[in-house]
Amino acid sequence: VLSIFVETSCNRYNRDECISCHVYEPLMEHPVSEWHLTTDQARNMAEKIKNVEVLNTLAQQEINLTGGEASQNPNIVEICKIFQTITPHVCLHTNLDILSEKSKRWSRLVDIMKLNARVDITLYPTVWESSQKLFLEKMLELQNKLIVNVVYESLPDLKNQIGLLLKFFKDKGITHVTE
Repeated sequence: VLSIFVETSCNRYNRDECISCHVYEPLMEHPVSEWHLTTDQARNMAEKIKNVEVLNTLAQQEINLTGGEASQNPNIVEICKIFQTITPHVCLHTNLDILSEKSKRWSRLVDIMKLNARVDITLYPTVWESSQKLFLEKMLELQNKLIVNVVYESLPDLKNQIGLLLKFFKDKGITHVTE
């Protein structure tokens, strides 16, 4: 798998659009526009990946578009298309902590899924009920594959998160996931 960072800000407190970042203080001296991978940079990277055998081999397995929150990159749909010229196996990672179906982030994720790129998530129990559960349900209407990452501090945390997912998939009648 070849992971490409397309976004550097995390914006946990400004969830729908890139405004500021509380994690990467060294970036603060740069304009926010420089925090995103651009389409020109993506094209240059794609050309280099095609021409470097080891990178091309990794890319054929999968290109994972990631970063602080990849869906905050305003050019992410075009960037996804650019990397799909290398391999059909492109995925994007998101925290799925979105405020509204009308948000630009959600629109970008929908557009990416319509390109047959996979969208994966990290489960956060603190926002599961308020946003992730709803948007995961909507995602599964648009794609039939998914990787869910969990971040946990203890074994009970891990069991809780697995329990949330098992209940979700059982309630949706997606039993092959729970077997």
